[in-house]
Amino acid sequence: MSVKSQVVAGAVCVLLLGACSEQKAPADSKPAASAPAPVLVAAEVKIAQWGPNTTKVGQGFAQQVNGNSALWFEQKGIFSPDGVEVWLGNNKLDNLIIAPDSLGTVEVSPELLKVPGRFPLYLVVKADGKKIQIGEFEVTAN
Repeated sequence: MSVKSQVVAGAVCVLLLGACSEQKAPADSKPAASAPAPVLVAAEVKIAQWGPNTTKVGQGFAQQVNGNSALWFEQKGIFSPDGVEVWLGNNKLDNLIIAPDSLGTVEVSPELLKVPGRFPLYLVVKADGKKIQIGEFEVTAN
């Protein structure tokens, strides 16, 4: 048998032995527990103050760099923006930021400020679809 054949045969034996061997955990060890899922929204969410609650047609507020306006709200019970959506009427708002169990901000596009009216502002809890009223936002005619 050539040296090359011996090396290949040795390597195959090592691989086969490694594949056949079982590693057993010590008798006193316990299986690793999976980490609990983080709580994104508490069972009860409370909204305190929010604003602004009115503007005029076409008039932005708390202007953002991208041209959107920004609403803010004080909240208790929301720990992550991944747990909720914010809606103004039939429009889901973008760029939600949550300070856990404290504050939230969300952007309103200029398109949503072009028509006068009173629009419900509310949260939707993603886990169960529950709606939580923040208030009513009014866009007044000039």
